[in-house]
Amino acid sequence: SSDLVEIREETMGRPRPGEVLVRTLVSAISAGTELLVYRGELEDGVLLDESLPGLTWEFRFPTRYGYASAARFISL
Repeated sequence: SSDLVEIREETMGRPRPGEVLVRTLVSAISAGTELLVYRGELEDGVLLDESLPGLTWEFRFPTRYGYASAARFISL
């Protein structure tokens, strides 16, 4: 249902050492985990992969996680 998806704007702070700031232009829902979350087929609070630093938090809907995206570099 389209009422489950929305675009939210968020103010970001300056990048920390070793980080860069990018502006996402387009993004896709992956056919794996993100689609399961969108469909409500993954239990709230599931830890996806504790061996990957980017996935150590509880994954639940709505989420701002996304890796299938194209972005424009903004600053260091």
